[in-house]
Amino acid sequence: MNKKAKELGNEPINRVEMTVGDCNFVSAGLTKHEYFTGLAMQGMLAREKEITPETMARWATKCANALLEELSKTE
Repeated sequence: MNKKAKELGNEPINRVEMTVGDCNFVSAGLTKHEYFTGLAMQGMLAREKEITPETMARWATKCANALLEELSKTE
């Protein structure tokens, strides 16, 4: 994966900031890479019944990497 795609993948999908009393909490949440990988896995689970979790994880990660590579070309 190229450098721009890696940077894009490490960005948070949704930053959450919360204040409780005098304390401020910040959570970056999921990264774009984690989110895209989860979406790919969700699609596979809906369709494929006879696949190992290891194969699914590898395939979903490759899909997320390919998407980030493509998105990095348009930015």
